Amino acid sequence: MENSREIEKFIKKYKLDKYLEGYNYRDIEIKVLEKGSYLMMSGMDKRKLYLFVDGLLKVTLLSSDGDEMLLELTKPFDILGDVEFLLEEDVHYNIQIKERSTFLELDFDKAVKNLKFYQLMAKTLAKKLRNTSKKYSAKKLCNSEVLVAKFILENREYFLSTIKYGDISKLLGLSERQLRRILKKFEDEKLIKRNGRKIEILNKNGIKRLT
Repeated sequence: MENSREIEKFIKKYKLDKYLEGYNYRDIEIKVLEKGSYLMMSGMDKRKLYLFVDGLLKVTLLSSDGDEMLLELTKPFDILGDVEFLLEEDVHYNIQIKERSTFLELDFDKAVKNLKFYQLMAKTLAKKLRNTSKKYSAKKLCNSEVLVAKFILENREYFLSTIKYGDISKLLGLSERQLRRILKKFEDEKLIKRNGRKIEILNKNGIKRLT
């Protein structure tokens, strides 16, 4: 009963009811994973679709020489497993839990019988493509301070002790040393205050002017 209420809460929050029309909510499982665990790992044969509704995820890819490349830090809402479904491929990346996260797990075959669910997948994939394009355009066109300022404004609530500077620097295409130097500069200019890795914005307008 408690799970049913939680599922309905998230469906209402993200206005998913029209995309799950005809889908029996009893066929939806709520999945909660703790920090450090993995939802997906490269090479898995996944026949599940996950609606990511709460938490923070780290998505990485292993390069040919074994180095881990950070692709993104993901916040809700998102669909996971959609690319594998559409391309009929195994998982080719790792999804690690950075903060306690909640997912609605759907049965692969039942979900995709609903044409409206395809609309939701298409919208979500389009947003992913747009966001990826914006990120890489920013890396090409912006200087390092602008990149860090943008990241602080967009992700300040996720500057927690669970996110390492190394992860953030990889995401922004900077060295960790560059990132630390820029954060110190922002702190010296009274734009931010640091408490460990957590960031408090002291002068939001000042940060905005940098972007």
